[in-house]
Parts: sequence; C-alpha cells; structure tokens
Amino acid sequence: MARWLMMRLSFMARCVLSGALFCITFSLIGCDLAFASSSPSSLTYQGRIIKPDTTPLEAASVDFTVSIYNPAGTCLLFQETHNLDMTGSEGTFALPIGLGTPTGATPNTLAQTLSNAALLTGAPACNYNPVSGDTRSIVVSFNDGTGSATLAAQQVRSVPYAAYASSLEGLSKTGFVQTSANITQVKVEALLTDPAYTALVDLAGGTSTVYAKASDLPVASGVLNLTGGGKGVKVNDTPVASDHAVNKNYADAY
Repeated sequence: MARWLMMRLSFMARCVLSGALFCITFSLIGCDLAFASSSPSSLTYQGRIIKPDTTPLEAASVDFTVSIYNPAGTCLLFQETHNLDMTGSEGTFALPIGLGTPTGATPNTLAQTLSNAALLTGAPACNYNPVSGDTRSIVVSFNDGTGSATLAAQQVRSVPYAAYASSLEGLSKTGFVQTSANITQVKVEALLTDPAYTALVDLAGGTSTVYAKASDLPVASGVLNLTGGGKGVKVNDTPVASDHAVNKNYADAY
C-alpha cells in the first residue's frame, strides 16, 4: 500500500497524430518511494485523449512509452512501456510509472532515477551527477496503431507538502541520529562540542592524559597491586593533609 504525497500537477498538451490534432489533458500524481511489503515504487500519470473529431480515443490497444531524462533532457535515465486497452475508457488513461515493461535502455530503477544521492548512468552513453533540488524531465508518447505522438516534456519537481517521506537524499531514517527521551539534540551537541569532543577522541585513541588505560594499571579482581617490579606510587615529600600518603623519608614532627 502506497503512502501518497500531496501533489497533483495538471497540464494541457497538443500533439500531432497521423496529421491530425489531438487534445490531451493529463496530470501527474506523485507517490513517494515508500511502499509496504515488496510493492515497487511508482508514479501515476493520468490523462484523457480526445480525437480531432472531438470523440475520445478508445482503441483496443494503445502503446505508451514513458521516458525520464536529466533536467536538460540530454541523458535518458529511465524508460518503460505500457499497453492499454482503452475500449470504453472515454479517452482516459492512467500509467503507473515504475510498473511498466523496461525497455532495457538504462539500468536504473524509478527510485534510483528520482534520487539525487548518486551518479546515474544513462543513454546514450551518458552520466548524470545530480545535486540537491534537481528536477527530472518526463516525456510520454503513445501509438494507437494509426501513428505515434509525443507529448511535450514536463518537469517532475519536489512536492509542496509531503504527508510521508521515506528518505532524504537517498538516506533512510536509520542513516540519521534520532532523538528520544534520553537522546536529545542538546545532549548530542554537548557531547560533540569541545572540550568534550576532544576528550572523547583522545580517550578512544588511547592518548588521553586525563584518564589512565586499564593496561597501565595492575588491577586484578578489583585490587590495585603495586608489588611487581618497576611499579610504585609517587607522593609529595610533605603531606598536604593528615590523610595523605607520605614518602619514606618523611618524619612527623610530633
């Protein structure tokens, strides 16, 4: 079951099919890339095709080709086909982009194509390195058996409001530190800001001058044993307080 984004873009397009003018109304409904179970990600491309005689296109077999390009329209990133029986449809159609038959022109899935997180390989022999905020250009063509027509390219952009997002620049929620009752932004910042951060790095690296390593202390069963050779404790010549240790040369005046 898909979790839908609140987006609907509507367009009017005109295209030539077998020398005649078709009027096509279509819309692109965005679906986020998070699905339950193993259902694939998809976008829904809806439209209505009216023939030159003002009657709807209701051919028994209409082939659609969906192509998605980089923003400049120079690198094909994704392509698939759909075949629809439009009998009795009154010219309306809906293409679940991402669930069609891949043409094999590119190796990318729809989710990869729409992600700005990594370099994409496209066709013909091109690479596209997206940056945050990049759009995609989507082109749809169709053939009802009498000829083919191509709609003008449309830009797929970020949605104005998302009810649910499964990722941020390709990273899922497990890729981020999540706050809780015990893990707060204030605590994280305090821990990762100097001097605490430097102390942590030194401690992890074994170079801390504040804390002693366990390997430097002859502790066994909770007892500090200094009887071994080369081990000892240095103290002041004169104790600072009555409960401080003294060296062997110190003699109490009383």
